[in-house]
This record gives sequence, structure tokens and C-alpha cells, in this order.
Amino acid sequence: MQAKTTDRQAILFPIEITSRELLCKLSLAIKFAQNGHKVYIGAKEEIHRLLSILQSYIYFDKGYHAGISEKLYECIKRNNGTIISLDEEGGVDYNDLSAILRRYPDSLFKIADMIFLWGRRQYDFLKSNRKNFDPLKVAISGHPRFELLKPRFHALYKNEAESFNSQYGRYILINTNMSFGNNIRGDVFVRQNYGFRI
Repeated sequence: MQAKTTDRQAILFPIEITSRELLCKLSLAIKFAQNGHKVYIGAKEEIHRLLSILQSYIYFDKGYHAGISEKLYECIKRNNGTIISLDEEGGVDYNDLSAILRRYPDSLFKIADMIFLWGRRQYDFLKSNRKNFDPLKVAISGHPRFELLKPRFHALYKNEAESFNSQYGRYILINTNMSFGNNIRGDVFVRQNYGFRI
């Protein structure tokens, strides 16, 4: 007797900032595809068009945004979708973890099927501050883009690194884009637009 095979759920990966998200999501997409899943990866707007067309899929959410995510989640659940929270900005915060509170509201713990966190500090903090926190639905995973820092992936950046080395010689690279810390528009703009967060 032959075992009955079932269709694997489609996996949806929305991308907003290509330079930050594409390579790590491609590496995840490849792993899912190798396991027989149909994978959709693309611009956030294009992936969101699929949410009401497809049925029974897994959606990798890139972060909660008040007033926007609720409608998105309703659509996903209406189409029998599974919501996996893998926040792109879940590791950067103030000392009081106020950004984590905004990005992980109690409603997220109620509706998401699985939530991956960047580290133990976020896990402990949210466990103490979210009544809907369910340890069976929350895991400390880090973020897949850190995989790309491992030596086996260095070839991905080899040409770009060699170009910088030949252009600048020895240098210190500070990777950051914290718009309230090093904004190109200056301190006055930062105070006017981000001062309420501090």
C-alpha cells in the first residue's frame, strides 16, 4: 500500500528592503523549496496580493505595524493562513525595551501561530509583559541573516568587499541605519520626528 501524499503549504516571504532581507530570505526559501514547498518571495506589495488568492499558506511576517498589520492578519486568517512572526527589527531597542513593546503587542501573541525572537532578553521581557504570551508559540531563534555572516557565505560579498578594499584601503565599517541616531537630515529633524520616542 502506498502512503498518501499531501500537498505542502505554500510559503510566502514579503520583502521590503532588498539589501537587508533578500539574501537571508532566499536562503530560507531554498530550504523550504528543497523540502517540497512552493515558495513565493518578492516585493511586499506583490506578496500581499497573493494573500486573498491563495488558501492555506504560511506567511512570514516581517514585523507588526499598528493600524496596518491587523487588516493583513484578518485576510491571512480568513484564507486559512498561518502567521509566523520573524521581525526584521526585533533586535534593536532602547534600554527600556519600548520598541519591543510596540513591535510585539499583546494582540500579536493572540493571533500569530509562531513568534521567533532575537534573544533571551526579549523573550524574558515579553513573557513578563504580555498576558497572551504562550511559551509553546514563542522561540528564541536569532535571525536568519546572521547565518550569512558564517564563512561559507563569505563568497556572496567577496566582489563588493574587494572593491571597498581597493577603493579605501584599511577602514572600519559601521553598519547602521538608525534614523534617530545618524540621520542624514540632521539633529533638528531627528528631534522633531523621533523625539517622542525618547
